[in-house]
Amino acid sequence: MTLFQWLSLSFLACLLLVELWQAARSSSLRNVWWLRIAVWLVTAAAIARPEWITWLGLTLGIERGADLVTYGAVLLLLITSLYFYARYLRLQQQITVLTRRLAQLEVRPRPPLPHQPWDERK
Repeated sequence: MTLFQWLSLSFLACLLLVELWQAARSSSLRNVWWLRIAVWLVTAAAIARPEWITWLGLTLGIERGADLVTYGAVLLLLITSLYFYARYLRLQQQITVLTRRLAQLEVRPRPPLPHQPWDERK
């Protein structure tokens, strides 16, 4: 194993331990937790055995494993960006609706003006 593999795998092992520790403390977002654990494990496997990525790339018609990793990263970045943009738009709409409802609740009728002697409307 190279120095890069040792350092990267040690770092990923620490991240994995932190994920496991946080998962044990919290019961919320279990699906997200499993996804993050899977990403760390796949990353560790790709670093430990780069020939697996090369084999997968060749199977898919891509000659180098590095190209496969680059294409995958670009696609994941695009998907993530579109997801968070859609979520941002949804949050903007929800904030607009909430602001309008709060404005309607805070509208108070004005007290009537006192009668003025020069006012002919009696």
